[in-house]
Amino acid sequence: MPRRCKGVAAHTLRAKRAVLQAVAVSLAIVGLSAPSLATQTGDAARGLRLLAVRSATEANQLRQRIAGGESFESLAREHSVDPSATDGGNLGFVTVPDLRGEFQEALADLEPGAVSQVIPSGGAYILL
Repeated sequence: MPRRCKGVAAHTLRAKRAVLQAVAVSLAIVGLSAPSLATQTGDAARGLRLLAVRSATEANQLRQRIAGGESFESLAREHSVDPSATDGGNLGFVTVPDLRGEFQEALADLEPGAVSQVIPSGGAYILL
């Protein structure tokens, strides 16, 4: 059994685990069949940004900051655990029917530019 440096190995393992969890959140949001479903339903695609954090408290605080005028994009870059954070949470264009049910509900009456309520999902708390 190889020996490991305790601090480096533990830090690396935590970092890898966090990345894998973030990727799982992203993959859970958008289905793999998005283009074909969008074509079949005729639903218009809309730009979507996502901010995912580990606690409901942090998500609510960030939502309040966005409501106060701070940039969703910059807060996503700074706080989100989702891989889309490097792009300010940008998921590109999606159609609502291609999303998971809880995200469809959150976006149902949301105007463009508005921020959703906090959505618990897979151990993360999401803002759309």
